[in-house]
Amino acid sequence: IRIHDNLFTHDTAKLESLADQIEERIYNLNLSVYARIDTLNEKTLFSMARAGVKWIGIGIESVRNIKNRKAIETIKMIQGCGMYTCANYMFGLPEDNFQSMQETMALALELNTEFANFYSCMAYPGSPLYNKIAMEESSRLPLTWEGYSQHGYETYPLSNNNLLAKEILAFRDKAFHTYFSNEKYLNMIDNKFGQKVVKHIRDITKIKLERRLLLEEKGNCII
Repeated sequence: IRIHDNLFTHDTAKLESLADQIEERIYNLNLSVYARIDTLNEKTLFSMARAGVKWIGIGIESVRNIKNRKAIETIKMIQGCGMYTCANYMFGLPEDNFQSMQETMALALELNTEFANFYSCMAYPGSPLYNKIAMEESSRLPLTWEGYSQHGYETYPLSNNNLLAKEILAFRDKAFHTYFSNEKYLNMIDNKFGQKVVKHIRDITKIKLERRLLLEEKGNCII
């Protein structure tokens, strides 16, 4: 069961009550939840483990908005409670440049979580960032709804003062393959989940997403 609530761990009293009731009923649940990294501590994680939480999705996003030591300590606490982590990273935030994106990627490789998502920064319709960009520089926004898809052919990330949209997208796609092809990661997956899962991940990394933004106008060559 996946619980789509980014504030799942915010109300600790409610979380502990839920864990108590699940234990009383002797449910054998496999829960996946989301959490803010600054809401996680040993007591909260213990309650989550009692409730049957096996996976925690947390937003690391970028080294510009998180302290590396805090992230490392939190991942270790999660693993110590017998749970797995899906860390989420984002490239191309308004103040990002090549150096900061590389630092974010280095942190991802250091944390070496059981799964990771890599995203390009998008100004999604309805968000404050979208409203700001639409008023000031609408040319930076996708021309179609398909442009907001993170993994589609028409994907069009939000550029910033330091990076072009195609530079952000190219970095994101390379980051995905770098992470899931890393031998340190694959060895960890083998130890925890076995060779069947390792093979599945290797098969995934053989797939190369086609991106209009990363094709030259002549020759359809990947930039």
